[in-house]
Amino acid sequence: MGNINLKKRTICSQTQTKMNGFEIIWTIVVVFYAVLILGMLLGIGNLKQFHASEKTPIYTKFSIIVPFRNEVNNLPDLLFSLIHTDYPLDAFEIFLVNDESSDVYLKIIETFQYQNPNLNLNLLENNRKSPSPKKDAIDTAIQACHHDWIITSDADCMFSKDSLRILNQFILEKNPYLVAGMVQMKTHPSFLHQFQKWDWMSLTGFTMSGFGWENPLICSGANLSYRKDIFKELGGFKGNEHLASGDDVFLLQKMTQAYPNRVHYLYQPEQMVFTKPLPSWRAVFEQHKRWMAKTGQIKNKLLTAIGLVIFAMNASWIIVGSLSWINHSFFKDFIILTSVKWSMDLLFLTYTAQKMQSKIDWLRLVFSQIIYPIFSVLVTFSGLLLGFSWKGRRFKN
Repeated sequence: MGNINLKKRTICSQTQTKMNGFEIIWTIVVVFYAVLILGMLLGIGNLKQFHASEKTPIYTKFSIIVPFRNEVNNLPDLLFSLIHTDYPLDAFEIFLVNDESSDVYLKIIETFQYQNPNLNLNLLENNRKSPSPKKDAIDTAIQACHHDWIITSDADCMFSKDSLRILNQFILEKNPYLVAGMVQMKTHPSFLHQFQKWDWMSLTGFTMSGFGWENPLICSGANLSYRKDIFKELGGFKGNEHLASGDDVFLLQKMTQAYPNRVHYLYQPEQMVFTKPLPSWRAVFEQHKRWMAKTGQIKNKLLTAIGLVIFAMNASWIIVGSLSWINHSFFKDFIILTSVKWSMDLLFLTYTAQKMQSKIDWLRLVFSQIIYPIFSVLVTFSGLLLGFSWKGRRFKN
């Protein structure tokens, strides 16, 4: 009988030791996560808003490159925003690069060109030479560009009225080689749209924080500008052309390494480019797998460490939450973990939204916080095992 009691006490002691060990692990994760979020908040706070004057007699000439594939519903909005921008039409040219579209894109573009004959609009066919359609499209257009400054964007984007004017003044004042601009998602009240909005907001905050600490990590190709000669000098996309995505972050990495003082973030909400949300959860899921594939290839120890901390926090929240249903002794841990995570996340997202001058839907924001950790962990494992789909094509990591 004594031996049985001794065995029970031993088993209980071992179980308690394992539980204590697990608590130590997630406590460390929580501490690192809180420090990370606070650091990012400070980074965002370091950014100074650029104040542009009303007019300038000098106009930088831009070549705007937009790759597209089956974007017949989006191209009119993009072109309409450019024709109504507060910038001389003879100071920019547009290159639309078709990547094997099967819709009636040609009719849309020809009609718009006929209605706006003063717009310098060019249609090119993508010259495919690598596993990355978008990088090939940008390379194709750059060979035909006439101007020194390149602007890249996406077909589902819309330029603000003052976008080119403010960018021009920023270039004249700062003399940069690369300028990363602000991008915000235009959404409806549906939860699918609001989930994407806050997800995009987190990426925007992360982008702003990196630039605020003068250590840029990511940016968005939806509002990215750079000098054509520097792009060619650095070999363009050479070295990462085998990766389907990453036309923005890999170029940012190259520019930062070569000319760290000439890479800037244009923090001015009036210069913002607006992008549209995706129409389905499946499309959002595949988009995130594509993003994960490119960021996973960036050789940056800080970015890797940040990614591991965020993944560890999301995974810990799921694991502790699941254990609290099985064993109520974990419920207190789950409440503490949730309190810290949500307070940090909500602080970070609302501060970023304030900087972006974006409205806050608190109900959908809180509900997004419940879904996101599960979504994020599933994306990670699915992306590693299955690759991703993009524009009707299948890609491996």
